[in-house]
Amino acid sequence: MHDVSAFLVEHSGRLPAALMPHLDRLVSVSRRLRREREVSFYGDEESGAAPDRLYTGGDAEQAVGDARLVVELCERHPAVSIGYATTVNVHLCVHRRSSVRVEGAT
Repeated sequence: MHDVSAFLVEHSGRLPAALMPHLDRLVSVSRRLRREREVSFYGDEESGAAPDRLYTGGDAEQAVGDARLVVELCERHPAVSIGYATTVNVHLCVHRRSSVRVEGAT
């Protein structure tokens, strides 16, 4: 599963109260990254554009910033971390494709 937004919304009552102020952002990030996942891996099939031609350094920086937010929230609340792993992987894919180096990123 690459988009955990529906799960987050459906089970929001089970999330720690401290995550609730971040719920809308987490849902938005998950949905956006799901839409971008395939293109960030394989490019745009219709135009034949490779991923590195479709994303800018700014796109990568935004993805990495979003990934950092998700990781920080997961570190504070390990019980919900498993569901966010896919979202973080997508962020890091965009990061790698756009050649933006972030300290501590793998």
